[in-house]
Amino acid sequence: MFILSDMLGIPQDIVSDISSSNQNGIFMIHLSLKVKPHACPSCGHFTSHIKEYKIKHIKHSLLNRQQCLIHYKARRFVCDFCGRSFFENNPFSSSGRSISSLTILNVLNELKESNATFASVARHNFISSTKVQEIFDLYVHIPRKSLPDVVCIDEVYALKDNHSKYVCLLLDFNSHELIDMLPERKKFSLFKYFDKISIEERSHVRFFVMDMYYVYRDVIHSRFSNARIAVDSFHVVMNINKALDNVRIRIMKGFKKDSVEYYLLKNFKWLLLEKEVRENKRKFNRRLNR
Repeated sequence: MFILSDMLGIPQDIVSDISSSNQNGIFMIHLSLKVKPHACPSCGHFTSHIKEYKIKHIKHSLLNRQQCLIHYKARRFVCDFCGRSFFENNPFSSSGRSISSLTILNVLNELKESNATFASVARHNFISSTKVQEIFDLYVHIPRKSLPDVVCIDEVYALKDNHSKYVCLLLDFNSHELIDMLPERKKFSLFKYFDKISIEERSHVRFFVMDMYYVYRDVIHSRFSNARIAVDSFHVVMNINKALDNVRIRIMKGFKKDSVEYYLLKNFKWLLLEKEVRENKRKFNRRLNR
C-alpha cells in the first residue's frame, strides 16, 4: 500500500484502500480515498452527505513501458444547504479529466524536446495523439512576435477544429517566420486582435501581402493607415487564368457541339497557356481526321 501511494505521489494518510493488478497488459491501481467533509462549490457549506459512488478510470503515466490505469472509486457528495451534487477532490487529476495531472506534466516536458512529435509523446504516455494536441493547445501559449514592415496574411484549413473552418496565419515576409496564428479569419475577430496592438507598432507596417479576400482588405484599410496592400503573384496569375478561361468558355458556347471549333476550344485549351510555340511529335487525330 505504502509503495503504491509513494509511486503515485499522494500522502498515505488520505488513502483508504489501494491495491494493484495486471489485466491484459495494463497495470491497474484500485484506489479509494478516506472520507472527509467537502466544501460545496456553489455555496461554500461543508458536507459529508454521500449521494453515490462512481468508478472513474484515469490514465496515468506511472510506468514508461506499460500502460497504467487508476481504477478510482469516487464519491459524489450532495450539499444539504443548496442541494447541489459534486465529486470529491482527488490529488491525481483535476475535475472532469480522464488523465492524471502527472501525465499532463510529462507530456508538456516531452514536447520541449526538439525531436519530439505528438505521435511519439502519445506512445510514451499511452494516450492518443489527439489528446496530446489538446494538452498542447490548452497549456502552451506562445507570445506573438512584433509586426515587421512587411506582413503576409493567409489562412489554412483547420481540419477538424470545431471553432472555425480556417485559422489565420501572420508571417514575416523577409524572414519567413511565423508571427502569430489566429483561431479564425472572421472580420470581428481580426478587428479585436489588431485593436490590442498599439497604433505605434501598427504604423510601422508598410506592406501587407495577401490574397483577394475582402475581409483582409477591409481590416487592413481600417487598422493599418500606413500600409499598402500587395496581392501575391499566385492569386494574380490565378485570376488572370480564370478570366481567360471564362472568355474561352463564352466563345466555345457560341459554336455547335459537333463543330471543329467547339472541339478545339474544349480539348486544346492548354495551348492558350503555353509560354512559347513548340513543335510536338506528330500524332493522328481521329476527330480532325489528320
